[in-house]
Amino acid sequence: MIDMNNFYQSEKQLTEKDLQTCEQTLGITLPDSLKALYLRCNGGLVYKDCFTLPNLVDKLKIALFMPIKYNLASDHDPDFLIEGTVQQLWQQHKLEKTLLPFALDYSDSFICINLDNGAIYRYRLWDWDDSLTHEQNFTENSDYLSASLDDFLNALTEDK
Repeated sequence: MIDMNNFYQSEKQLTEKDLQTCEQTLGITLPDSLKALYLRCNGGLVYKDCFTLPNLVDKLKIALFMPIKYNLASDHDPDFLIEGTVQQLWQQHKLEKTLLPFALDYSDSFICINLDNGAIYRYRLWDWDDSLTHEQNFTENSDYLSASLDDFLNALTEDK
């Protein structure tokens, strides 16, 4: 069960129609877990923002969950919404089309959900190497975090 009390400063609540529009714009089907989350809160901040795993050298700290449709702080600029970010990264071939970023950590890495299996990854775009293939970049620059969005959200803790 996702602790919705962990979220704050979310954007305007989304509707099913908003999510369908996002899916149509991107040509994807959003995972049910992500739809459920975004129907309850459209991005925002979290009180429990730390994620640790033995295979990660550093502690991952969530900076924000990206909104889908509305972003008051950016005057709804598409580049600061999931749809605009994804379209730009897919056009530049800097993100696998199976990955959908939904959050950022404080190192400006994307937290992504795999659209095929629901697994969660951290993708370090700032480590992109033009001499590598897209597949090699993904392998080199991604960290597996959890098998599902629910597992990821439930593993978030307060920084201590």
